[in-house]
Amino acid sequence: MRGLKGSDLFTAMRIVRNAGVQEEIQKLSQEIAAGKKMNQSQVGAQMIIACVCGCANPKAEAEIWNFLGDLTEKPANELKDMDLEDLMKVIEELTEHISKYDFKNFFKQLSRLISAK
Repeated sequence: MRGLKGSDLFTAMRIVRNAGVQEEIQKLSQEIAAGKKMNQSQVGAQMIIACVCGCANPKAEAEIWNFLGDLTEKPANELKDMDLEDLMKVIEELTEHISKYDFKNFFKQLSRLISAK
């Protein structure tokens, strides 16, 4: 597993735009900024759920798998083939691995990029 880096913002931006979930991600960012009681796993899961629900665009789906693969340092195809329970454990581990500050900052910056149309 690795932490978040600058290039991840642009990957996330493509996913959000391709999935058409800009408003959901901005709302999530606002909730984080307002201090809504959510742990990192909940925030990460909400972002992934929002993007997956908006995955009518196959490009967004491919981007999500590649992004998760990059962050977890596992091949995207390996993640795709995982049992759902195992995949959720990997996602939980990932969100726990990323520091709370990095997570909040990531969503803040992502929200700023989304709103700067």
